[in-house]
Amino acid sequence: MSDTTVKMKYLCKKCDECKHYKYKGTYNKKDFSFWYCNGNKDLVEKYDWRPHVKGKNTYIRLTSKYSTKVEGTDKLHGMFAEEGLEVDHINRNSRDNRLCNLRLVLPLMNQMNKGTEYHNVVKRANGRYVGHVTVNGKTYYTKQCKSPKEAMYEVERLQKTQMKISRRTVIKL
Repeated sequence: MSDTTVKMKYLCKKCDECKHYKYKGTYNKKDFSFWYCNGNKDLVEKYDWRPHVKGKNTYIRLTSKYSTKVEGTDKLHGMFAEEGLEVDHINRNSRDNRLCNLRLVLPLMNQMNKGTEYHNVVKRANGRYVGHVTVNGKTYYTKQCKSPKEAMYEVERLQKTQMKISRRTVIKL
């Protein structure tokens, strides 16, 4: 990866063809569930899972009966991570572990994933959507867009642009 590119990789490219499943389980006498798909079906059905609450999110983890971690982690979504990248839930629902909802991103991009259904996108009072990116403490805004998807595209474009500028600035110092 060159130092001027923002790396992002979607984990599923067959969303239209893929079947989705709902895992239902009980942990500490409480029912819980999460979504998965054909892409991670074998992994989900091979192990037992439990919910793990972290702040507002409930992540899915291996039960304690597995003494070793699988693929270096005990979190379901983390089993798809690659070196230097984190797994991001696109719709911010930590119980939605369908591969079409997971993507690999730089840690900075994963930390910026807060707010609305789309990363760094907010709906304005006029009904239009605006995205924002913060780099080195400075916030940059996208143009106003008709849809949240369009605004998300603008956020990704802006992130690439600002990360290039940020890296050039650091190199010059």
